[in-house]
Amino acid sequence: AALVLWERKRRWLMISEFAALPAFALISVLIGRLREWPVEGVVLLSMVLGALGFAFFLDALQTLVRKRMGMAEAPLADEAP
Repeated sequence: AALVLWERKRRWLMISEFAALPAFALISVLIGRLREWPVEGVVLLSMVLGALGFAFFLDALQTLVRKRMGMAEAPLADEAP
């Protein structure tokens, strides 16, 4: 039962990571337009939040590729082979 709950949690975590990039872009545009910021400010905020969202996207993509290839979780860098 614990494994099923963990898999469900991980699945929703991956979905949220894939949704992060468009969500952060939308948030930055909405905040900028509602506060009547200049276009440059909106673009800057979008770039900052986009970088954060892209990191989440890459993490989700890495998880899917590893799952597809049948690889286990990545070993820690401190572990010896």
